[in-house]
Amino acid sequence: MASLILNPDRSAVRVWGEDKRLSPLEFKLLEHLLNHAGKLVSRDDLLVQVWGYKPGVNTRAVDNTLRRLRQKLGPEQGWTLSTVYGGGYLLEMEPERSLPSRPGPILGRSALIEALLERCSQAGSLTTLLGPGGIGKTS
Repeated sequence: MASLILNPDRSAVRVWGEDKRLSPLEFKLLEHLLNHAGKLVSRDDLLVQVWGYKPGVNTRAVDNTLRRLRQKLGPEQGWTLSTVYGGGYLLEMEPERSLPSRPGPILGRSALIEALLERCSQAGSLTTLLGPGGIGKTS
């Protein structure tokens, strides 16, 4: 499951460490979809459970609210919110993106190549190079 924290007091959600403000209705819809992640949820179910409507109501409320959620929490955030024609909606989440449990030391320029070669030879090691473009990270 993706890194996600719901904060109902503020109608906010933290996805991958980034706060996103949601309207109360968007929040309630997201919460319902998360409780049914990986399962097809019908439009009627959403209208009854989230909006409190009676079954069979014909409205675009679901479409409009889902459009706003997709804009705020699109696939770049690790989400796929699909519309299944004639079936409903499906929320799928990417597997947990994880980082090493403890960061390695900051490497100085003088020992950079040696330290990188040593680090890359260790089994299970993850090394991330950061810096502005054009300084030779790729090479």
